[in-house]
Parts: sequence; C-alpha cells; structure tokens
Amino acid sequence: MSEKWIDFEEKLAHIICDELSKQVATDYWEELKAILLKETKNESFIRSLKKVTTKNA
Repeated sequence: MSEKWIDFEEKLAHIICDELSKQVATDYWEELKAILLKETKNESFIRSLKKVTTKNA
C-alpha cells in the first residue's frame, strides 16, 4: 500500500473513532476500545484507535 493510502486510512479511522467516543458513555467507550484493540489485526486502525485516549464530551 502507498503511504498516502495508509495516511488516509489512519485519519479516517481516527475521525470515526473520535466521533464515536463522543456519542457513547465513557464506560461503554473504554470497553469497546479494549475489545477493538484486542480483536483487530489492522495496524492503521490500532494506531488511530490508540490516539483516541479519552471521551471528548
């Protein structure tokens, strides 16, 4: 994959995860985040998800 595609994929995943974290309860988000980190194999998604550290209410 090209570097541009990887950057796009990471930015998109971060936007989605960040917005999702804003729309659910903190406890729910933390549990979901832990499950996603455990189950996903996509490194771009993992890096993006780790950037969403707290619920941005």
